[in-house]
Amino acid sequence: MGFKSYRSFQDLLKRRYFPIRIGFPKGVEAGDITRINARVRIARDFESVVINGLGKESILGYGAFFKVFLTHSALEQFVKIIGYKDIYKIPEGILETYGAKEVFETIQKWDAKRKLFDFIHSQLDSKKLQSNLTACYNGECKNTAYVSAAIRHTFAHGHLSATANRINPKSMYKICSALSTHLLEFMDHEFTIRIEAGLEKANREAQQGGSSRTSAKAKKKEAVSE
Repeated sequence: MGFKSYRSFQDLLKRRYFPIRIGFPKGVEAGDITRINARVRIARDFESVVINGLGKESILGYGAFFKVFLTHSALEQFVKIIGYKDIYKIPEGILETYGAKEVFETIQKWDAKRKLFDFIHSQLDSKKLQSNLTACYNGECKNTAYVSAAIRHTFAHGHLSATANRINPKSMYKICSALSTHLLEFMDHEFTIRIEAGLEKANREAQQGGSSRTSAKAKKKEAVSE
């Protein structure tokens, strides 16, 4: 499943309410939203990887990292259609609304010895992302997208494996599941907020249009009577 309100978006398109008329930023096309919906659907419906000859725990770990990879890839594109240049511009307050605090509590619990943090931090080539990841682990930052970005980067570039730095794959599954679920919920709800506002606008304008036509007919009838 992609965005829960994607069908409502399609209905708005049929009523000739294109993205900018719905309330999305200038330059966002219907095709952009369709592609992001597909990315969200893949991330949300992803369950596990199948690797012959690999142990169950390792498969669990790789599946967890791949879920974050898919989720973050969707997130990078999603933030653009809701008006943010990149993930660094997402207000922490918005993410907290969708359970950022609980995600960081999960990270602190399942990476208490910072094995995941130490490995990822050592492999990042971006000083900015290193600094942001450190701030997140120290409780100085609540932007969960920094954590997903760090995991996505090190995993995609082949550095992060299911047992790197002797991390526990089961612990990584707990962290990655919480992180992915949180970010997917953020995207789904923020998309729905905009679609519901678009539907409200469309219905209001349709009602106003109907009232205007009725008023015009009445005036025309009065003119004929006179």
